[in-house]
Amino acid sequence: LSNTQVFPLSISTGPRLDNDCDPHDSEFICFKQASSPERHGNKEEKELFQVTVRHLAKGHVTFPVSHHGILNEFNEILAKHDHYGEYGNALCTLGDILWPPDRPLPYPAWGAIKTRLHVASLERFHELILALTTCVEDQLKTHCYNTVGNFLTFFESYKNRKDLTQSLESFYHEYNPPITPKHHTCVGLGLDLAGRIVELEQTYPGISSALFLASCEEDIGNVNRYVSTPTPDTRTSEKEHVVIALNISLEGRVGVLILDTGYHVPRPVIIMEDRLYPHTGWFKPGGTSRSRRLYNYTLHPSGRYVLWDVKEIRKGIEECESALIYTHQAFLSPVDCTERRNLVYNFKSLLKRDARGNVIAGLYFGLKPFELGHFALFYQDEKQQQVDFKISFKDIFLARELPETIYESLRRCQHQLELEDCDGLIKLLKETSSALNNTEFMNQLLAINQRIVKLAENN
Repeated sequence: LSNTQVFPLSISTGPRLDNDCDPHDSEFICFKQASSPERHGNKEEKELFQVTVRHLAKGHVTFPVSHHGILNEFNEILAKHDHYGEYGNALCTLGDILWPPDRPLPYPAWGAIKTRLHVASLERFHELILALTTCVEDQLKTHCYNTVGNFLTFFESYKNRKDLTQSLESFYHEYNPPITPKHHTCVGLGLDLAGRIVELEQTYPGISSALFLASCEEDIGNVNRYVSTPTPDTRTSEKEHVVIALNISLEGRVGVLILDTGYHVPRPVIIMEDRLYPHTGWFKPGGTSRSRRLYNYTLHPSGRYVLWDVKEIRKGIEECESALIYTHQAFLSPVDCTERRNLVYNFKSLLKRDARGNVIAGLYFGLKPFELGHFALFYQDEKQQQVDFKISFKDIFLARELPETIYESLRRCQHQLELEDCDGLIKLLKETSSALNNTEFMNQLLAINQRIVKLAENN
């Protein structure tokens, strides 16, 4: 994350032990926060915190820093305290604890309890919303939502690995997902948007220190169970999505702003604790012209989560689902967990949006058996109506001759996607079909995905 960090991140107040852990029946290691009192005035952040060594060795702890940085901290501790015996030996393999070999994803980590941005009047607040909306609209029309690019980069890196006998799972553990402007998932979009917003610091002092990436868990089956612990349960956390969050105080009223260009939301969502004006309530986000989704965001009574409800009518039947955004602490693992999880997700898309979040052209496909799979593409015609067409994986891979109508549709789709290369879209499809036809790669990738699905099925 250090290579992509665009605003300060710091360490949290401490770890959460699992409910079946007894802290009174364990030995402890204490170490100071990385954040200094000079930078952070919050008393909580200056305190020492304790890590239960016995349960740390079993992986039963929510880590307050990324799994790369914490290793150095504990190595220093062990060098000074050689009397921890078996627990010290266990910590020597801390890499396996932060990401156990039998776990498909590393443990997520959370950091600082962020400050609130205090806004003195509604007039000033409306000015802030207008400035943030401009940042959002500029990004929406500049960057596609793209989960195809990072998938292809991952595939190429795996093909070019030094040890050709290395399994994909082993390679996946050591792979560092790159974040590039042309291949933005929700993580890249979030980091880019944060970079745009911190430039407002001079106009809105304090916005940089109040701004953070927040983790999101989608498709929650039991909301009450999920929020019953101080932080999300790391054992079942998938953390497949991130958003930008900004905790606010408006004329003394508590609220949160959520910005989510990954889901084509074209403006800041205002979530007031009392649900009174200017609380957003139910609204229709951006998306394709055929989308019938509605979103609603409310603060959970715990004050630690934002509940995100999604409602959609399909074939006359209303379907509802819920997600939870953890807004109490900054998320420290957007690349390590969320971007990494996205690499093996079994659905990919490349979507071009306008400033209002409307998806005007795109490509999407599921990771199905090669013989049965197809690319689904769409663009807007002269009447602003969506035109859909499909091309099979096999037709692209074998370079079969396609009907002229398909070539024309490809040209229109590519133009609206604004790909730089004049043959960029067909080139992208060829590269993707090559990856999808690699049975050895795809079987392993889908196996990892299935393990992650199973990990999170009890959320």
